Amino acid sequence: MPRSTSTALTPVFLPARPALTQRDAATQTHVPPSLLDRVAAARRRRSPVMVDQLATRVLRACRSDDEGTRLLYVGRSARKETVLKLRAGATSTAAALQARLAALLPLAEVQTSRNVLDGSAYAHVTLPPPDREWALAHAHVARHAALRALRWVGVCLWTVALATLFYHDSAKDEL
Repeated sequence: MPRSTSTALTPVFLPARPALTQRDAATQTHVPPSLLDRVAAARRRRSPVMVDQLATRVLRACRSDDEGTRLLYVGRSARKETVLKLRAGATSTAAALQARLAALLPLAEVQTSRNVLDGSAYAHVTLPPPDREWALAHAHVARHAALRALRWVGVCLWTVALATLFYHDSAKDEL
């Protein structure tokens, strides 16, 4: 009884494929994103570690006033907003909770409510998505007159520096 059998292999000829057009070639290749694209994408999303750190910071700040504060929910909405829900302890009021959260998270939308049956206060904190944070931060800073003045001082200093460089270069050319 033979241990192996051999068969003759016959070559298979596939029909010739048409050459790829430039449009087809563009869809068949993968171009890796540049470093700037990867950095921009990383800034647009919040990692789970950042959300955990944020929730811990908020809970620690609220517990400094009221030890009974509990974190009920941490999650993301469909619009990529980070959502935190807190329940204050028996000694804290809704106004104090809202003031504390508004001071801690100036770009966040803070809504508070009070349960009339048991007297507990609840807070619903919505943080904007990272791509909107930059615009909201600029709007927040634009409301402060001292920071606007500081910006104009910076612009004036840059203007003076550029004028000095231009004048210094033109003075060298005349000599």
